[in-house]
Amino acid sequence: MTMMSILSALLDTCKPLVLTSLLLWLVTRLWHEYIIATKDPSCSAPLPPGSMGLPFFGETLSFLAKGSQYYEDKFKIYGRLFMTHLLGAPTIRVRGSDHLHKILHGEDDIVSFEYPKAITGILGKNTLVQARGQHHVILRKRVATAFTHSALEGYLPLITEPIKDAIEHWCNQPRTITYRSMQELVCKLNGSILCGFHYSDTDVAEITELLFQIDNGILALPIDLPNTAYRKAMQAGKKLREKIADRIRMKENLSTQEDDQDVLRVLMDADLSHFGSKGESHEIVSDNAFDLLILGFGTLSSACTSAVLQLARHPHVVEKIKEELEAARILDPHVPIIHKSLTDCKYVNNVVKEILRNNPPVPSSFRKVVKTFILDGLQIPKGWTVLYSIRDTLKFSEHYKNKDIFDPDRYSPERREDKKEGVTTILYLEVGNAHVQENSWRP
Repeated sequence: MTMMSILSALLDTCKPLVLTSLLLWLVTRLWHEYIIATKDPSCSAPLPPGSMGLPFFGETLSFLAKGSQYYEDKFKIYGRLFMTHLLGAPTIRVRGSDHLHKILHGEDDIVSFEYPKAITGILGKNTLVQARGQHHVILRKRVATAFTHSALEGYLPLITEPIKDAIEHWCNQPRTITYRSMQELVCKLNGSILCGFHYSDTDVAEITELLFQIDNGILALPIDLPNTAYRKAMQAGKKLREKIADRIRMKENLSTQEDDQDVLRVLMDADLSHFGSKGESHEIVSDNAFDLLILGFGTLSSACTSAVLQLARHPHVVEKIKEELEAARILDPHVPIIHKSLTDCKYVNNVVKEILRNNPPVPSSFRKVVKTFILDGLQIPKGWTVLYSIRDTLKFSEHYKNKDIFDPDRYSPERREDKKEGVTTILYLEVGNAHVQENSWRP
């Protein structure tokens, strides 16, 4: 066989591969140009650097496969802002306290709160996180009644014993998988506080698994096909809603005095006549309880696991916590725990702040751009999504001294590192209220 015939055979073999590669490149390029064309033509500023990935999928598959490393790689290439296409939407990823300050203070002006399609498809329709305008204002006031100081005071008896029992159980085990154990404890606590569920061990395992499937589906592509994470999340959500509906029907036969003072009871007693008939009011109560169960599952489990990790690494912090709790008589079994006793424990609160700074349970969050604006001379177009990074902003913040060290005393009156410009908003508006406001967005 001559050299020419060998080359000819090789070219014939490679031709389909070359043509396929060229076609893929062309389609990807057309997809990129198609998305870029949705920028604001009235704004002369350029878009941030970045890429739009594959048609329809964007860079979602890479994001799901690499997790937080995906963002690390992109930030190294492009800096503090880059564009991408995630979960079905053109997206600008942002970090930096100055950028977050502008976004968070531009709520309802340049941005609005909006979840990706995967999340909105799973959450209830009549919920605080999806309501808009006057409907949102009224619903927020009703839901807020479940989280006043007096309401929180009433929840303490519902959670103290389960926490003590869980800790005692863990201490008697040769080995404990902390995150899974925290998921089960959070499931039990949230179920008790939010819906008045009285779980057996079997119930805890079942509902924890339902919440786990929903949590996984929230991070998936919104493809409603058999055996997909999204379909499993939808099915798990249906089962959980049925359990909440059963609980509402049971509570209807009890007076306020006879019933547990949980969030479901508070919402049932609230005036929801603005939203329609009794049946519609029940749907609102059910949907909001459902959302609170979901949104408080991953975030609180993550925060509690981080607390165990940091306390295990820093025994001197544990000793100082113990001293403060003993001084406040919180460890005295004969003295009831009240909300004020907990808030007066300044060092404990500083430890919580430092845990949230090191391991924010909501590392990032979404906003929908409602008015084109500029960051670092780059266009953030109307209609796109902004995905701002809390974790990376805190990680690279210059406001904290020795930021790689776990140091609760940085919040002491003498140092007050958390009160510098830009820091308070990021850490406490978004991370501190994560269990109520934000989805457990881990990557």
